[in-house]
Amino acid sequence: MPFKKHAKGGTDDTGTDPLHPMSKERKFATNLQHGGYDPVEHRGHRGEPLYLDVAVVQPNCTTAAERFSGVQEGQIYYRFGGEDDKILEKRLALLEGGDRAKAFASGLAAIQVTLLALTEPGDHIVSASAIYGGTYHIFTGTMTKDYGRTVTFVHDINNIDEVRAALRPNTKMVFAESISNPTNSVLDIEPLAAFAKEKRLLLVIDNTFATPHLFRPIKYGADLSIHSTTKFLTLGGTNGGGAVIGSEALMARVRERANSFGAAMSEFDAWCTIKGLQFLAVRVDRQSASALTVARYLAKHPRVRAVHYPGIPNSKNYFLAKKYLPAGCGAIVALELEGAKQDTVRFMEALELFSHVINLGDVHSLATHPASTTHSKVPAEELARSGISETFVRLSIGLEDVDDLLEDLEQALRKNC
Repeated sequence: MPFKKHAKGGTDDTGTDPLHPMSKERKFATNLQHGGYDPVEHRGHRGEPLYLDVAVVQPNCTTAAERFSGVQEGQIYYRFGGEDDKILEKRLALLEGGDRAKAFASGLAAIQVTLLALTEPGDHIVSASAIYGGTYHIFTGTMTKDYGRTVTFVHDINNIDEVRAALRPNTKMVFAESISNPTNSVLDIEPLAAFAKEKRLLLVIDNTFATPHLFRPIKYGADLSIHSTTKFLTLGGTNGGGAVIGSEALMARVRERANSFGAAMSEFDAWCTIKGLQFLAVRVDRQSASALTVARYLAKHPRVRAVHYPGIPNSKNYFLAKKYLPAGCGAIVALELEGAKQDTVRFMEALELFSHVINLGDVHSLATHPASTTHSKVPAEELARSGISETFVRLSIGLEDVDDLLEDLEQALRKNC
């Protein structure tokens, strides 16, 4: 039977329409532009409109009740997510290979709501210790002190024996990052996913550093993929947000808990993220290539003690990166400088193109001192185990000409002597 395009972008009775913007048959780059959006459903607008509204008029009482209870899809009130949120969620689900997504006001909101939705008081979580400092603080703070969960951190999440030793009878979840913040360790996800499945544990992966362009955890067996959309998925340092992507069943629980928390992404932030996603592949490719050039340069510099970037051969993560990150290792380069903290301060303050910003994934190049900022709430002994010293610097490589970035690093390193 030949395909017939319906007025609302539907399908004929053979099933999935391979030409529809929502189709999973579309390639990744195409879904970056079209996924989750049909102009016919938005008065013919080619570009995704910005819907600035708090509430939506309900056609009748039955529809209002069914939408509010979740029986029927449809817009209700901004706390549940607006029209742009829904477009973004559909697009992210396609990009990550999940059934559903939920957009949040921040990455930490996405993580915290997910943890609360999928675990109960008294449950136990196993987490990699090498994670973002804010996430670490959620585990040791609100999850433990306020919500009755317990967490065990494992130093090497790729060591299944270490993960197995951390399990308890009440363990429900394993949490890790696809590329760790800020040490750039690459997750060996296949054996971890197989182990989690064997033990009937949920595997939740923060995929912020890698982005779905470079890596898709669900493809390798993860149950959920989480992003701080504030980073690479936006236009570039312009707006904040977070997202969770997973199966229909798990996301139903996440969405229910999210509605009660009122942590939905604003319509404006969702619209900006939609626009930013359209350039994701192009800019991440460029930033990854520049990051590799920067890492190679720093690895040979006499003022640099160590470089943490999976794309260089002397990295302990090199072969894992070849397996899981063949398209590129991302835009983050971490380095340890020779000298002491005051030398690192001189280096940071001498940088001109690299802005001293507590963020990453911008189109501008950024420099951060994790030990005193993003990871300052992590215990000193854990920082030492992870290799995050007072001379450790995280660089987020932007879209500037890489030769200019190298010149900036060189002049700052000379002042570090």
